[in-house]
Amino acid sequence: MRRVKPWLAGLITLAVIPTLLTAAAPSVNAAARVATAVVTPEPIPTSFTFTGSGYGHGVGMSQYGARGMALAGSTASDIVTHYYSGTTVAAVDDSMVMRVNLLHRVTKIFVRSEALAAGGGGISVTVTGLPAVQGTIDDTFSVVAGTSQVTVLLTRAGVTTTVGVGPSAIFRWSGTRSRGTLGTAAAVANVATTVAGFASTGHRYRYGYLYVAPTVASPTTFEVLNVVRMHDEYLRGIAEVPSSWPTASLQAQVIAARSYALTHVGTGTVHSLCLCNVDDGGGPYYDQVFAGYAKESGAGGALWRAAVLATAGSPTTGQAVMLGAKPVRTYYFSASGGSTQASKDVWGGVLSYAVSVDDHWSMDKSVPWSSWIPRVRTQAQVAAAFGLPDVVRIDLTDRLGSKAVHTAIGYSSTGAQATISGGSLRSRLSLPQRVGLDFGRCGLDDQPRKPSSAALR
Repeated sequence: MRRVKPWLAGLITLAVIPTLLTAAAPSVNAAARVATAVVTPEPIPTSFTFTGSGYGHGVGMSQYGARGMALAGSTASDIVTHYYSGTTVAAVDDSMVMRVNLLHRVTKIFVRSEALAAGGGGISVTVTGLPAVQGTIDDTFSVVAGTSQVTVLLTRAGVTTTVGVGPSAIFRWSGTRSRGTLGTAAAVANVATTVAGFASTGHRYRYGYLYVAPTVASPTTFEVLNVVRMHDEYLRGIAEVPSSWPTASLQAQVIAARSYALTHVGTGTVHSLCLCNVDDGGGPYYDQVFAGYAKESGAGGALWRAAVLATAGSPTTGQAVMLGAKPVRTYYFSASGGSTQASKDVWGGVLSYAVSVDDHWSMDKSVPWSSWIPRVRTQAQVAAAFGLPDVVRIDLTDRLGSKAVHTAIGYSSTGAQATISGGSLRSRLSLPQRVGLDFGRCGLDDQPRKPSSAALR
């Protein structure tokens, strides 16, 4: 999202158990004990063990909660209106074309086509101001950064030639709406940062076209975008939950993903930092995870495509979460500790549809984040987190209505104490959390994609 924030999203529910080293005290006789009042200092633990539950910033829809509601018989509409309070579900126009950032500030990429059907695989590149150059599945194109320009090269039969130099370039391939004269047989564009990378999974795009250009902010690097239609081409590539999940939970995820995208694209704003409306979850804004063709071609991909189709009201509309006549920014995350969190408690801003609601489904034992694997942190780590010379105990009794830790108080053997937020405690001790700059996704899906982090409540 375009909300670079200096603070950490979300709070956690946790408990802390100190670990002590003990030693035998020197023996003293009873008379000495009566004669001298000895104040025994509070022992300094060697480590602390943190436990808790939940994964994600806690605001909006719990993805595991949605799964649990679906298993209990709720519909997709039931699910999203539960987690987004006071909203309705309605069909809106989602036919707009959007720019999805795939690679941010890179200096070189390689592009080739791969046929999905007989006769497919034709590919072309157009450098701004120059005629299009066509290639086949046997050719490899590369793009190299200059200063406010890119150089496109073509390697054919072991010989590399320069296609052209210009401020931008567009790649098209067969079987897409933007195919031109390349034919209707299906193909994908494989985009990698090395030639060897072609062989790895992911980074294949079935729809739209690729746009490559530098930005004013970083003229010696460039951005790689997939320009696609939201209604189907974008949504088919959203990889936020496993396709094996119950149908209603998949549909709820589609509705949330569409709503999220609409609030970014509906204004027509293109972010100058990335030349994009949204990114693929890998930065710079850490939006929804977009895996491209890997999602619909992976395990259960047909189920995901069916969920996208089921939430489409027509060829140009789709169901979205609405507050009045407008889609809402549908934040979502993996699992809470039993209750979601109000936006005001996490980020400070009041969103009427983002209040704390019941999420007991995320505490089912089948949910990986119903209980953390205990995290052990050393005395030195905990003392540094609180900015104290040492910590003998931690008070976590200050909680929000959702039971998440609001503030934590550390007490030192010196008598000093320090108070930090639950979010700061998580961040400084690397407890399960999301430290990214966006609060829209967590990446539960099992499709190949860039490494990502997610927040924990």
